[in-house]
This record gives sequence, C-alpha cells and structure tokens, in this order.
Amino acid sequence: MYAIIKASGQQFKVQEGDIICFDNMSLEPKAAVEFKEVLALDNGELTVGAPFVEGAVVKGEVINEGRDKKVIIYKKR
Repeated sequence: MYAIIKASGQQFKVQEGDIICFDNMSLEPKAAVEFKEVLALDNGELTVGAPFVEGAVVKGEVINEGRDKKVIIYKKR
C-alpha cells in the first residue's frame, strides 16, 4: 500500500514506516501531521484523484527539525 502526496510544492511517494524530509514545516518534534492532498492511493487497486482523492488522508509524526549537511562549492578563477 502506498500513496502519492503533495507537500511543500513537491510530490512524494510514501508508504507506512517511511522517513521523508520536507522543507520548512516549522513544527515541534512528536507533533502529528496530516496530508490531505493525496494525488493517488494504491491499496490493492489504484485510485487516482482529480486532482485529489476524496476522503483520503495520510497521517505522520514529526521526528525532528534540522538542516542537511552544508555543501561546499569551489570556484576556480
């Protein structure tokens, strides 16, 4: 079973137990999150929304908030 959701202006394929990094959620750790913009849902048969699947909600929990590693770029002149 998987779902395709829209969050932070991007589309993500999510399954139960996945850990996904989103941009700028600004939520506290252990906070519950609901994504109501479900584009597609597959639970044995594929359901595609137009544009969203009605009544479908993906629930999750915030683990932590942080930043990725800094990317160092060298420019040769």
